Amino acid sequence: MADRVAAVLGRRGTTVDLLLAAGFLVVGLLLAPLLAARPTLGLALGVGALLTVFTAVRPVAAVAGYVTLAPLIAGLARGQVVPSLRLNEVLLVPIMAGLALVVFGRLRRSRWSPSRDLHPLDLTVVAVAFTD
Repeated sequence: MADRVAAVLGRRGTTVDLLLAAGFLVVGLLLAPLLAARPTLGLALGVGALLTVFTAVRPVAAVAGYVTLAPLIAGLARGQVVPSLRLNEVLLVPIMAGLALVVFGRLRRSRWSPSRDLHPLDLTVVAVAFTD
């Protein structure tokens, strides 16, 4: 039984899922008092924080979800959710924060020397960030 648990916990996907679940739990516990006092603000900050955590753990899925969702919500009027911002711009902020955490982690793992070879997804994200 112990060997089986060790085999399951040793796989990368399971470890990432456990980190994601732990991040969601921490964000939920930290935002619980704010949700009780000001539900709308607490919910908005909670969704933003969870989206940032999700993006930091699974950047490809988050960017693919944003690229899929952005054309559908781009036509909504400016200022409906946050004053002077469109909904796709509001969603872009936590995604970019999560991607910044990913880049920071990569730089930290490479001992602060930038990589010369970029993944095609990195270039796509930069293109989306500057053209959106």
